[in-house]
Amino acid sequence: MYQRGAGPTSFTIGRMRPSSLSSSAIVALLLLGGPLPAAAPPAAEAGAAPGPASAAPTAAAVLQKARAAAGKRNVFVAFHASWCIWCKALEKLTLLPGTKPVFDRYYTVAWLTVDERTSRKSLENAGADEVRTRLGGDGVALPFYGVVDLEGKVLATSARRGLDGKKENVGFPAAPDEVEDFLAIFRAGAPDLTESEEKALVDGIASLAKR
Repeated sequence: MYQRGAGPTSFTIGRMRPSSLSSSAIVALLLLGGPLPAAAPPAAEAGAAPGPASAAPTAAAVLQKARAAAGKRNVFVAFHASWCIWCKALEKLTLLPGTKPVFDRYYTVAWLTVDERTSRKSLENAGADEVRTRLGGDGVALPFYGVVDLEGKVLATSARRGLDGKKENVGFPAAPDEVEDFLAIFRAGAPDLTESEEKALVDGIASLAKR
């Protein structure tokens, strides 16, 4: 689940030198805006939470498709799992009639599946753990998410420092400070967010937090 604490943390990823490339280089290059090899299309449309599938696409394929669909928008990268109740709430937030237009105006949403139980490991996107680590989400609870621009710069993520100084996660926002943090993260990639759009997000969050 999520915890409370200080404001959101932003991370910037610098360009990797060739000597530092690893077996997960394709994922790193995708986040950094580098050239990519062709990839098989993922089973789900960019911007929609994926359903069960016999063969999950790789994280690189999911992000590549999201990036291709982004146009001038940034990418909202979200990590979830089938067992995670608050992940499902976040998925619904991106799809509610009042909030979907707000997400669609500023972002293309890329869902990456991680941390599945043994019986559902086939749902995971290969390479998603590496992407989560690069966004600073290693060791925090789900749902974890971040905003990445098309040059590969991580503008903000839901990881933050708690009152005890330890890294924690905003997750699905419910408490007032969590809602403020979520809005700050959202604004990092949506500087033109209007008051009415912000209200739509807050109202959507409130409706889902009560369930």
